[in-house]
Amino acid sequence: MHGLRKCMGWAFGISSILCILGEYSVVMATIQMLRRHPYTSWNFRTWSIVLLWSAIIPVTAIIFGIAWWTIWKGKRSARCWGIAASLIFVMISLYVFFIISKWVLCAPGVELAIGIVGLLAFSRRYETKAKRAGSANSDKGLSGSSARSQPYDGCEEENG
Repeated sequence: MHGLRKCMGWAFGISSILCILGEYSVVMATIQMLRRHPYTSWNFRTWSIVLLWSAIIPVTAIIFGIAWWTIWKGKRSARCWGIAASLIFVMISLYVFFIISKWVLCAPGVELAIGIVGLLAFSRRYETKAKRAGSANSDKGLSGSSARSQPYDGCEEENG
């Protein structure tokens, strides 16, 4: 399961880069369109889509980037960031599937599969080294501390 989490971490890192590139292309296309047609009045729907895209994509890029970083560095909060990034994959693919298209095996289907695999990979609590050492001590008749016997859920704050 640890290898699957690492693979999902790299998928999140690549997704973060793609979100940044996508945001750049939307901003540049908007600027070019406004330069070519400065007096064209866009309707409310067009402006709302452009502004919504410009607000959501940087946030998702940040979440994907933090998820990649915490997984890569082995931080305690990696599980929570992995779940958040996986949920973004699921929500975006479901939105595209139900609102825009009805094709399951196109890009929304792949994103949904990545999101579900990520949710499965990060849904189980990860056993820390301290817990494994505590269980080895208990086999020798030594009792571990209560902190070692607690399962690690990966969502606590980090200490440094």
